Amino acid sequence: MTDRDQDNDHDHRWVRGASSKDQQESVSRGTVMSVGIAVIAAVMVAAGLYFASRVIVPVTMAFLAYLTLRPATVRLAKRGLSPTLSSAALMLTAFAVLAFLVAVLYGPLTYWLGEAPKNIAKLKENFQSIVRPLTILDETESQLEKASEPITEDRPQINVDVQKPGVLNETLLINTTGQVIAFIAVVLTLAFFMLRDGDELVNRCLEVIDRGSSRHEVMKTLASVQHNVGTYFASITAINVGLAAVSSLVMWGVGMPTPLLWGAIAGLFNFVPYLGPLAATGLVFLAASSVFEPLINAAAVAGLYYSVTVLEGSLVTPMIVGKTLRLGPLVVLLSVAAFGFLWGLLGVFLAIPMVITIREVCCHLPAARPIAVILGASRSEESACYQDTSAVQVDHQRSIEEMAH
Repeated sequence: MTDRDQDNDHDHRWVRGASSKDQQESVSRGTVMSVGIAVIAAVMVAAGLYFASRVIVPVTMAFLAYLTLRPATVRLAKRGLSPTLSSAALMLTAFAVLAFLVAVLYGPLTYWLGEAPKNIAKLKENFQSIVRPLTILDETESQLEKASEPITEDRPQINVDVQKPGVLNETLLINTTGQVIAFIAVVLTLAFFMLRDGDELVNRCLEVIDRGSSRHEVMKTLASVQHNVGTYFASITAINVGLAAVSSLVMWGVGMPTPLLWGAIAGLFNFVPYLGPLAATGLVFLAASSVFEPLINAAAVAGLYYSVTVLEGSLVTPMIVGKTLRLGPLVVLLSVAAFGFLWGLLGVFLAIPMVITIREVCCHLPAARPIAVILGASRSEESACYQDTSAVQVDHQRSIEEMAH
């Protein structure tokens, strides 16, 4: 090999090395740019969810109600009812149930809200009586310091009675009640139109897709998501209703006042795993401390109340729903904190349904598969999302046709 050939070979290797370095730098720049775009998009979405919460929250609740009640609408359609009649019947039933619960629970709720300051003060006194023996040395020391101080003339003591505002404000309660009724009316109206016209909208969206394979994939994804998420929400709702009934019986058995209220709180708070039952147990302990003495009896009542939820979460929910659709504690905490910050108290209760829905959708999208795994989807569940769902798809297509006719 001549000197010229060696120089040419050296130049080619230098060019290849430089091109590989350029490729690595371009890949790294592309990765950084992709991460930056993703972060900016996430911030923009969060800002939109926060500032548009007055519109997004009722739409989200109506959509979740649509997913939960759609199987019932399909069954009614198979029996000959039109989509309008079946949707109206379900919404009227939901409104009647809500009105009954408000009528039954309004009195007990206002009573305990009015008694909350007294109960908190009494609970504080009970804890102070328990801690007082531990602080006897500090009290003795303070008494000795007072005895060593010089005697001064007694001055008349002026007692100032500061009245703390109560938890229950009648004007605020009336205004809030009106807002809640209007909010429920909006949600039920949106859910009615979603149940009546949702499948027709799906058909129109499918008509826009030209390719048959893409239409088939979209149809399969929609069928699986609607079936799985709707079944999950319906099952969880039925479980929580049963939990409310059992908790009411337990509270009635131990002599706790207003047992129906505590049962309703158990069922409602159980929509937030881990955190909800703990918060409900704390409320029961606060109320029981004003009814049962000594304090150990109130703790026993709260412990019995919590044990019912533990048994439900350990036995009933895994048996009916399965372990694959459950979420880990960290995912629950982060989702509750995020949606609670964005949407307030309603966001706390909507966090878990939203995460379940997002995870189910991501499970069917190859590009979003890692997000489904991060949100708690197991490998078996992830692979099951891509198995043949022809039975669900055929049933979904048949139900859409029946609802359309």
